[in-house]
Amino acid sequence: MLKLSDSVSCIKGVGEKTAALFSKLHIQTVEDLLLYLPRGFEEFHEPVVPGISDSGKILSVAVQPVPGSIVLKKAGRYLISFVKMRCESSVISVRFFNMPYIKKILRNGETYVLTGKLEVKKNQRTGESYFSMLQPKIMKEENYRALSGVLMPVYPLTKGLSNKTIQKACVYALNHIDSLPDFLDEGKREKLGLLSVNDALMGIHCPHSDDEYRKSRKRIAFDEFFWFLYQIRQNREEQSEFLIREPLLPVADTERLIEMLPYELTAGQKKAWHEIETDMEKKIPMNRLLQGDVGSGKTVIAFLTLLKACANGRQGCLMAPTEVLAEQHFRGLTELCRNYHLCIKPVLLLGSMSAKEKREAKKGITDGSYNVIIGTHAVIQKSVEYNNLAVVITDEQHRFGVSQRETLRRKGD
Repeated sequence: MLKLSDSVSCIKGVGEKTAALFSKLHIQTVEDLLLYLPRGFEEFHEPVVPGISDSGKILSVAVQPVPGSIVLKKAGRYLISFVKMRCESSVISVRFFNMPYIKKILRNGETYVLTGKLEVKKNQRTGESYFSMLQPKIMKEENYRALSGVLMPVYPLTKGLSNKTIQKACVYALNHIDSLPDFLDEGKREKLGLLSVNDALMGIHCPHSDDEYRKSRKRIAFDEFFWFLYQIRQNREEQSEFLIREPLLPVADTERLIEMLPYELTAGQKKAWHEIETDMEKKIPMNRLLQGDVGSGKTVIAFLTLLKACANGRQGCLMAPTEVLAEQHFRGLTELCRNYHLCIKPVLLLGSMSAKEKREAKKGITDGSYNVIIGTHAVIQKSVEYNNLAVVITDEQHRFGVSQRETLRRKGD
């Protein structure tokens, strides 16, 4: 019996060369193989007779080669095989690229099934319409009929490895695995309407119907979401062990600014600010995503967050992905400070600044003269030492790498 930790070379039919090909896809163990899911499926529908209205559709068509119609032409680095195929009363003009052997494969009087995109074109000389197919898949009719009604998985491949090889290895592994752990017992699976892990993997790698595939995919998706949420819960519990020595205290500065603004915060802004403000006063570090459409007022919430840190005698930092955006935030905050006499002393730190400007800014950041630092990647340089950093805000965080955001976060305690 196989174990999940066994090498893929333990699977019947997987020799040293095939195992090396699997390795290129980062498949080392039986578990890696079973979790290497297909990106889609190929269905073998009943062949149809094409019509003008089928232009642009992907169809399977039963055809016979027109005797003596195969012509080979060289076009740059391509060798194109032109073939005329008859489907009942219609003729389809087919082109194959770099397949000169097609001339030997096709036999007069034998029926083949072409699967590809059908195009309706016009003969420039006669003006008549005709059917065309470019590089369709071709199979003998009896081979195609044998696969009728079957869903064939399509995996991401590497040169030398076929879909059939991967599927065959998966089915063998599932039939010879010692046991697949399932964290849901039969009662819970029945209540949730889910398959067992074993049945789901078999239904993903070797489905017999659309319904079976959908049910299998539902279980795999459930597991992915479950473990993702489980890990988030674990991270949260681990994070709660690292308590902040000096949580921020409630301050009147933020309430005064909200009252003085020439507009009232929306219900969404009020809710977001209340949750952020509450979190900042806890001993557990806050990690939040503030999300909203353009113009929905995220920036003022960010400024309130920075103000709370400054009113507590701490520093805040706002990192933006571009100098234009960083300068825009700096101007906006500076104007807010001037209009409402806030306790914020902001500084701009950009990569394009002169050495002298950077030196003066860094000195003020280190000695605490500046309590809000706004900039680009420059704010995470090793040479930038913060005095008492309590709040870090990353604008358009998806444009920064995880390590970059983590570097900025670690600038504080």
